Amino acid sequence: MLNLKFDLKQIDQLSEDFNNSKKALKIIIPRVLRDHLRPLKRGLSSQIPRKTGAVRKSFGYFVKKKGDAIVAVFGFLRGKKISQETAIAANVLQHGSHVTPKTGKYLWIPLPTNIMRGNQPIVTPRELIDAGGFIQKSKLGNLLAFSKTEIGVIPLFLLKTSLTVAPRLVPFDARVESEIPAINKDIEETTTQVIEAGKAARARF
Repeated sequence: MLNLKFDLKQIDQLSEDFNNSKKALKIIIPRVLRDHLRPLKRGLSSQIPRKTGAVRKSFGYFVKKKGDAIVAVFGFLRGKKISQETAIAANVLQHGSHVTPKTGKYLWIPLPTNIMRGNQPIVTPRELIDAGGFIQKSKLGNLLAFSKTEIGVIPLFLLKTSLTVAPRLVPFDARVESEIPAINKDIEETTTQVIEAGKAARARF
């Protein structure tokens, strides 16, 4: 996740009029951040594999006031509505992973013929073995677990002693950082407009 923080106590370089507009800034900064982060989220979401539905849904942003600061968080979010499995999958997507068996000698990786929605196996390794399944090397040298059925022998699992998952980086850090100058400019211009509008309104009376 990428965190952006705008501390209103540290706006020293701004003009007196600008400093006197902190109440307006508390409204302007969140609005500007949302206006910029919303299209970034739409554009980057398309780079997350569709089959990782829960991970894709966890990608987003939020903006909130925290004391004298405005805080924005952008990326794969964590929270009560996001499961631990989804958070782990998002971390693997960003950083990759090297997996070894927790028990036994092999990782049992379900093949497409044995995967239901949610990437869960239709037949578990225990169910396969109990039903008379067997393990054999393929012509390419891969170790596979097969199921005997009425229509023939079907491969259900690929067996590996370890698995390295390469990262599929979603470049949200770089995209948000490249957007910061435009965000700052938009905040300054919008605040200036509010200041000028206020001056014009006061000049009428």
